[in-house]
Amino acid sequence: MKFKTYLLFKNKTYLFSFMVVMLASILCPHRGYSQVDYYYGQHKRGLSIGIGGGVSILNAHYRDNPLSGVGLVKVDYDFTQYISVGVEGQMGQLLGQDVVPNRQYFPFSLDNYSSVSLGVRVSVGAIKDYPTSTALQDVIKKIYLGVGGGVVMTHISLGDYRLSTNKGSYSTPQMDKTCFVIPINIGTNINLPGILGADKLELNPNYQFNYSRDQYLDGIGPADQYTKHDYTGYSLISLTLKYKF
Repeated sequence: MKFKTYLLFKNKTYLFSFMVVMLASILCPHRGYSQVDYYYGQHKRGLSIGIGGGVSILNAHYRDNPLSGVGLVKVDYDFTQYISVGVEGQMGQLLGQDVVPNRQYFPFSLDNYSSVSLGVRVSVGAIKDYPTSTALQDVIKKIYLGVGGGVVMTHISLGDYRLSTNKGSYSTPQMDKTCFVIPINIGTNINLPGILGADKLELNPNYQFNYSRDQYLDGIGPADQYTKHDYTGYSLISLTLKYKF
């Protein structure tokens, strides 16, 4: 009888050990994504670098502002999945032109600019934490607002001077200037699981408006109340591919 009891105990011990090993082998590779959140157990904090591009729209003294190309680089640090701080560099063009004859003294302004800024971003998930079960819900949870500060270094070419019917007047153009801007961002992050690893790449669509009190983003500064704007700035619509370390 003692012998049978010992065998029963021994068999249960082996069975329990076998079950633990099998359970671990099943759960560990999958990281338990569906237990708490759609991307539970994945990248929560750390460094990421991104390269992207987009189009800019100038908002200054010219009436017509065609889309212009911009390239950008981002380096971000995620404190959590929903709070991050980052540095962004841009190189591109800002174009303003005057289709209406003789409205401006210069028919166009082309700014081959570069910029650098520092900002912080806070996502929906930082304000209200809730479980997600689909990729779309995760994208919505990662929608963020961001704000920061930076500088734009202008390098401007103006069209040939002409007489203007504009009521106001302008000061001497400034072709190369450093302007302080406040970048305001809204966007989200879209994980690309299974590419280079379980959680290494993500897409970052973003809309950014750069607000400035400086009047020289297009090289033209006001000389009277008729030409002075409350602010100048530019918009940037971009898509960035980010790699997470």
